[in-house]
Amino acid sequence: MIRTRLFVVLAIALSFVACTKEDITPTEETAVDLGKESLEQVEALTTNKKWGSFVLFKVENANVTAGSSFCVDVKAAGFQDIVTYQYSVGWDDNVLAFSHVDNFNLPGLDASNFGNPQSDRLTTSWIDLTLSGASVPRGTPLYSICFDAIGNPGDRTPVAITDNPTDIEVINTSFEEVNVWARPGRVRLR
Repeated sequence: MIRTRLFVVLAIALSFVACTKEDITPTEETAVDLGKESLEQVEALTTNKKWGSFVLFKVENANVTAGSSFCVDVKAAGFQDIVTYQYSVGWDDNVLAFSHVDNFNLPGLDASNFGNPQSDRLTTSWIDLTLSGASVPRGTPLYSICFDAIGNPGDRTPVAITDNPTDIEVINTSFEEVNVWARPGRVRLR
């Protein structure tokens, strides 16, 4: 019993040190889009209400020419000793058409870790099969999502992490759920 309590205290302390070391602080701008109403109704929240370690996912912004093809990076901060993740990404399919995923920067991550069940959704799940956990430096792209800009000049859409249809979940090497914050990207057609 005492050993379990000591482990929990140590895990909390290490999580706090890791967050402080990364100098990552969630702000009001940090948001997860649940995708239940529309991608424009973004609200700040976490997928797990307890404090501790967390991962910030950030989709890059893009200003692109209508009719062009382009990619946006999905970057991470606080991605330390992560064993698995899953979530979806959503956008307005009147503005963007999914093309493919590319630029994989996690062990074992490739196109087979993604699905496109709807014209406005991309699902992803990844696991480190060694269970030793993966870490990437802050700001490293985990992967890139490539689109065709099918809308008209002036059209805009967020590209946002969502729990629809895949629940958001990140697990670390202690097999604990990690808090998740995500910042949507904005794509504007010119």
